[in-house]
Amino acid sequence: FHNGVVDVFDKNFALVNHFTDPKLPPGYAPFGVKALDNVTINGTTRDQVLFVTFAKQDNPSNAHDDAEGVGHGFIDVFDTSGHFLERFATGSDPVLGHPEDGLDALNSPIGMTVAPSQFGEFSNALLVGNFGDSHVSAFDLNTGKFLGQLSDSHGNALVLNDGHPNPSDPSNTKGLWGIGFGNGEDGAATDTLFFAAGIEGENAGLFGKVTAVQDDRVFPGLVVKSPHFYEHYVGDRLPELNAVAASVDLLPDGNFKMIGVNQGRIDPNQTATYVFGIDRSGKLGPGPFPDRPGIRFDALVVVKLTPGSAPIAQVLDLSPNGKSPVTLTPGAVQVFGNAIAVNVPGSLLPSTGLPPSQYRFNYWPEDGQPGSAHIASFAPEFIDAPVGVVGGQHGASMG
Repeated sequence: FHNGVVDVFDKNFALVNHFTDPKLPPGYAPFGVKALDNVTINGTTRDQVLFVTFAKQDNPSNAHDDAEGVGHGFIDVFDTSGHFLERFATGSDPVLGHPEDGLDALNSPIGMTVAPSQFGEFSNALLVGNFGDSHVSAFDLNTGKFLGQLSDSHGNALVLNDGHPNPSDPSNTKGLWGIGFGNGEDGAATDTLFFAAGIEGENAGLFGKVTAVQDDRVFPGLVVKSPHFYEHYVGDRLPELNAVAASVDLLPDGNFKMIGVNQGRIDPNQTATYVFGIDRSGKLGPGPFPDRPGIRFDALVVVKLTPGSAPIAQVLDLSPNGKSPVTLTPGAVQVFGNAIAVNVPGSLLPSTGLPPSQYRFNYWPEDGQPGSAHIASFAPEFIDAPVGVVGGQHGASMG
């Protein structure tokens, strides 16, 4: 990026060549590289080609960072010898030629991957992640046609830095680095898009995932997240506990994988409680439930951290004639970085009306101190926010 070329090394890491766009626009330089197989370019199908993204330099005479901006970026295709084949996509920056024909969607593009055939409306498309605004755009791999951007159920473009802008400039959402789909092993589903981002001005890191959601979900699948019922809470918040993301997956074996992500790193030696609320009916009336009046969950998964002890999780069935509380086996809870994960047997969360793939959930942490008012993202006093019933969604759900 600094000198505007892609360096080529041999197996001994000796520099043997370099290449770049033969008509490189002033102030632009290579930013990301991806090798793709069996791509048709100008009517010819090639075994392998190199897609190279270009970003605008902040200081062309001594470039170090990109200069993010709407339309700042383009994508070229090269053969594996570094010969230019075609311009694949062009941003709307006037420096690039024809702004009226360019794409506003490109903003320091960097990460690239090809979606599988089970990724909704963008199946088999080339996905391009922007470092400049953390959006992901989709293109027809063979024609270069812009297809749109990953969005949520309301049609808003997903921002894959998970709401962690630069603290010195809250409007700056840059930070998305790499994107890629799972390999089908160790829970990394091939239709799940994983991403890495530098959040809070690249002073911290985030690893997350995006799963396409269809209207007609079938087992197994994504469990739907209910609206954030804690977002208007104005009481004390603990940075290390404050919830920023959550996901629940229904696994092929019928069990649930629940993950909650918090603002700061979790210390296993600090007392804390992490709660997943589950709505299995979609029509359960108001509580009261112990310490959580008026909240319309009919099950809770409560994870507790106690200094000097392994984390434990308990499943509480709050439905009429529900099962007695069940403590999960050791090892069901994992703590890693700022996230907590718990594996819950599906048999402990039987349906009360909805099929398991349509359960609704939410997540909140607490500091775990008896009688404490220091709640991370939810207060029992906030009693007028029942869990909403969410219908089938288009778009994507981020966890």
